[in-house]
Amino acid sequence: MSAHSGFFTILYQRNTHDHARLGITVTKKTGGAVVRNRQKRWIREFFRLNRNFFMDGHDTVIIPGRKSVLLDHAAFNRELKTITMRAMKKGPGR
Repeated sequence: MSAHSGFFTILYQRNTHDHARLGITVTKKTGGAVVRNRQKRWIREFFRLNRNFFMDGHDTVIIPGRKSVLLDHAAFNRELKTITMRAMKKGPGR
């Protein structure tokens, strides 16, 4: 299953574990190493602080789009929360 916005793409699928796992893919088209690493840090921190948004027993891959570099940290978190909530409302991956 997946969800898309202007800033992020989220893919999720059932796994064989009893906990949620996170994958992050940031392409070089997004920016230099500093920009890519910052986005990965922000996504990992969002996952750590908002574990309840992620379904147990599922893998979630978050892919920031090129426009996500235009967001400050607060806006980045707001957009990520919105797309994550939308993705999880679609239901579990099959």
